Formats: sequence, structure tokens, C-alpha cells
Amino acid sequence: MRTPHAQLSTGPALPSDEYIEALQEAFNNHLLSYLVSDVAPPALRSIFVDPPISKVSTRQLSAEKMNGQSKIFLSLKEVIAGKRNTIFIGSKDMGKTTLMHHICSLSLDFGQIDFPPFAAYVDLETAGETRAAILESIVAFGRGAYRRAEFLALLNAGSIVICFDNVRTNRVKQLDAIVRFCSEFSQCRFYFSINEEVEYSLSPEKLPKLSAELDAYYMHPFGRRETRQLTQKWYGENLSQATPKVDEVLSLLARLNIPRSPFLISALLWIREKQAQFSPVNQAEILDALIDGVMDKLSESKDRSGLDSTIKRHFLAALAEQLHTNWIAADHQPCLG
Repeated sequence: MRTPHAQLSTGPALPSDEYIEALQEAFNNHLLSYLVSDVAPPALRSIFVDPPISKVSTRQLSAEKMNGQSKIFLSLKEVIAGKRNTIFIGSKDMGKTTLMHHICSLSLDFGQIDFPPFAAYVDLETAGETRAAILESIVAFGRGAYRRAEFLALLNAGSIVICFDNVRTNRVKQLDAIVRFCSEFSQCRFYFSINEEVEYSLSPEKLPKLSAELDAYYMHPFGRRETRQLTQKWYGENLSQATPKVDEVLSLLARLNIPRSPFLISALLWIREKQAQFSPVNQAEILDALIDGVMDKLSESKDRSGLDSTIKRHFLAALAEQLHTNWIAADHQPCLG
């Protein structure tokens, strides 16, 4: 139901059922479990696991421990409770987009936690480079539940959280538009995600200045606790049932010396769901098995309309990486121009 024009000056008080449905669909369609699994929960709120978050990067972690730092990691709840603009720095496949979606979903708990009743997600990889383009992305995320004027009223009232995913420092015009947008609607709360580069790992001061006050937190690889939580949620099992699977996944990742990212752990959980025996010799074989499985799943359903754009990028990037690896392995040299 549309908000009456009389309410446009302050915006709607609470999200409509239409908007809630749009949010949930956007979040769930992004999940690997939603796309391929027959046993894992297809809803973000049922499978999300809080990532390890810290003020220090993985590269700085050993030094902090040596200095006797008592509390290195914080809970996501603590970060959210700070009510500050925040940027999350994480390497590839560390779950930045899923985290942005989860933060947006907290608006659905309005009244239970101290969080604004509205939230919107903006993927900066596909968004434009102007204020109008940012607003267009916010309206599009709501899938027509509210008009531009209604979102502007929410922004002016500070009743909406905006999550900007995939900040790119090479898009100077877009960065300038984001800074101006955050300044104009400074009463709102903003969350950002950015890929972790070496200079950001060594010094958070190198991060782009997106708002006047911006807290920076690093996303770390999953530990045993997070892997166990994800495994239990994926299979719906208790601790004793999940422990052998957790041991197997962590042992495999350690043997291959690859990051314990949520994406790779989810891929291994799905592969184990489908195959009793799987012993890859490198990360490429994991991606091969996953891509083959996704293609089979899509072929079965004959329907690609529900494939989230972020998932498409994940798989296309993985496919491109694997094709490039195979090309080099066949003693070909890449064309440089």
C-alpha cells in the first residue's frame, strides 16, 4: 500500500509488507544455499554467521597478540550498537556482500533492537556516479514499494540505513557523489564495504574519507567456531553430528593452504552434501566442482531469473580464473596486446 502524500514530509513510519518482501527476496537470492542446496536454509536470517571482526588486519594480528592486546575481536552486535558510520575491509570472498545484506535485514527487527526501521542496499559496482543515480539505486532496491520522494523523506528524517557495497577508489566521480550524499543526509547511518588492499591492511588511514567520522573494521577468515556454526546451520545438525564435517573442511583448507572464507567453506559444504568423497588438490578443483554443480542445477530448473547478480559475478569470475589457469597450464601465453 502506498504511503499517503500527507506523510511524504516525514516519510512512512514503518516498512510496508511489500518493502519487507522485497528486502527478504533480495537478501535470500544472493545466497549460495538458496541457489544450489537441497538441505541448507534458503533464508539469510537462518544461515548467517557473524564474521570475526577486528580493528586490526590479519597482517597486523600477530603483532597485536605479541603486544598483549586482550580483546582483538569484536562482535557485530558491538559494532552496530556504536551507531557510527562504518566501513568493513575484507579480502575476496570474505562475505562482505552477505554482511551488508545482514545489516540491512536488521531493520526488520525494529522495536527489538536500536536500529532504524528502514534500510537499503546499493551495489556500487552497478550504481551510477551521481546523487540521482544513488537515489535511483535505492528506489530500485525497494522494487517499487516506495517512490523517490518517500525515500528522500526517510533520508531527511534519518530513518533509514544505507549500505554501500563494493567501494571502488578508482571511481573518483562516484566517490565524490557518495561523500556529498553522506554529508547531505548526515543524520542517517551508513555502512560501507571495500576490498582489502595491502595499503589498507597496513594503515586504515589510507582508506577513502567517505564521511566525517568513519570507523574501520577488518573482516577476518572464519575460525573453527564460525565454521562449526555455519556447518550446523547448513545441515541442521547438533554439535556432535557437525564436528566430523567441520574437521574435514578445516583439514582440507589447511592442507591446500587457502583462506577459510565463507564462500569457500559454503562451497565445500555443498560439495560434501552432493559427494561423499571429494579430495581436491587445489582451490581450482573446488571451483570446478562448484561451477559444474551450479550449471547442472540451473539446467535442471531451466530458470536463471532468480540468479542474483552478485552470485553471477562470483561464478563468472571463478570460471574466468579457472579458464585462465587452464590456458597457462597448457603452455599458452596470454595475449598482452
